[in-house]
Amino acid sequence: TNVMIATGVNFPDALAGSAAAGHLGMPVLLVQPRFIPAATRAELERLDPQRIFVVGGAGVVPESIRRDLEAYASSGQAIRVSGADRYATAAAISARWYPAGPPAAFVATGANFADALAGAPAAALRDSPLLLVTQTSIPGSTAAELNRLKPQRIYVLGGAGVVSPAVAAKLDSYTTGPVTRLAGADRYATGAAIVRAFWSRSASGYVATGAGFADALAGGAAAGRAGVPMLLVEQSAVPLSTGQEVLRLGPRRLTILGGTGAVSAGAEAALKRLLGTP
Repeated sequence: TNVMIATGVNFPDALAGSAAAGHLGMPVLLVQPRFIPAATRAELERLDPQRIFVVGGAGVVPESIRRDLEAYASSGQAIRVSGADRYATAAAISARWYPAGPPAAFVATGANFADALAGAPAAALRDSPLLLVTQTSIPGSTAAELNRLKPQRIYVLGGAGVVSPAVAAKLDSYTTGPVTRLAGADRYATGAAIVRAFWSRSASGYVATGAGFADALAGGAAAGRAGVPMLLVEQSAVPLSTGQEVLRLGPRRLTILGGTGAVSAGAEAALKRLLGTP
């Protein structure tokens, strides 16, 4: 009944949005700063949503685009959910769709996208919001939302190089439960650590490049809705940490997001070997 729209040229707004969309069963579609791509228009016509939610301010999705989107909603509503910056936008998304006392809050850096790509489906699985911090501080908007939420626990996505130990320690004051860091030596190992924490087995999963954000943003919502993990690969290879997760999960099917420019035929062949399929 509803669709979420985000910019396809930057990542922060759609990171938090992807977790919420998966939680709510909404697909995520992407727009350009100056126009709605033909593929997005065609999918909006096919979906015929009741309402459209635009995540991010007018600086990333202009008012002219939001007004054009109204024509694709049966209610005529294209509702903007945003804040003064990426941290406030993530907080606004959380405030709109999550009541106080969620099972958890997921916290990731707002300066990069990789750690949150695998985290968004995990947050959706736990019906929990995803909020953003800097490497060395908790922005006021994030702190205020954590105060409102009072989550039962907090997961920190990524190592000390992206979310410092001092920030992780400060997060302890916003929950009566544990603050757990999920991290690895690189983005692929961090993605594997996140998957390992929430899925013991999975019959299926999604695969996306860890070098870009666009494919996994829309895919994260679909993965979250289906309750399956997001696995990250390099353009031309399957990292060891990801391959180990595929073997541990034992899926019968993997869905690769993006063309061969994002995930090469060689990487696809390696995934098939891990699945034991021709």
